[in-house]
Amino acid sequence: MGKIVLIITCLSAALFAKAQDDQSLVAKGNELYKKQQFDKAAEEYQKAADLNTKNAKAQYNLGDALYKSKKVEAAENPLQTHQKMLKMGQRSRGHYTMKG
Repeated sequence: MGKIVLIITCLSAALFAKAQDDQSLVAKGNELYKKQQFDKAAEEYQKAADLNTKNAKAQYNLGDALYKSKKVEAAENPLQTHQKMLKMGQRSRGHYTMKG
């Protein structure tokens, strides 16, 4: 019984750490975005999206940062992915980079 509790605790900690990592990458991207460093922000958002493929906020912010970097075609895929996630009910927490 003790081994099962230990395994569950370790798995929960690993999942929590993963969630923290992609969220911290999005936060770092947001700071770069605020400084209008859109290419660098896009890199952080891409890392977050790669780490957690269900992070709708990372997808949206990635598309937005790419668009602001004048990479319109590259922005299409993450923005479309974001729309699909919303339709499937995968809402993100927190604030997006753009409001409107």
